[in-house]
Amino acid sequence: MADVDYNKLPPECDKLCKYRKCLHKGEDKGSYTVGRGYTSYYDKPRYVCVTRMLRGCPDGILDGRPLPPFERIEAQIELEIGEAKATQKVKRQLMEYLQIIKTYHKVLEKTQKE
Repeated sequence: MADVDYNKLPPECDKLCKYRKCLHKGEDKGSYTVGRGYTSYYDKPRYVCVTRMLRGCPDGILDGRPLPPFERIEAQIELEIGEAKATQKVKRQLMEYLQIIKTYHKVLEKTQKE
């Protein structure tokens, strides 16, 4: 499908889905029956998360979605801050936001253990 940008998330995904292991980008081409194949096709395939389409989102605390690995998010943000073309003042502010995310991560871990 030429007009699908697989660098973007499917429309039903939230911003954290790109960090979740369950994300499987793909296309829904139409009605499918096991043993028969496609029984009808959409005019234009839909861009979807195949995991969500077939089984639904795994159980979790965010609207049924699992928590992503925060370490991966934090590392990606830190890398992007380091590569960003910005003033030192802006980079300091971004690092402060990263510290807020790390603190929130610790709070989430603590509340999940309780």
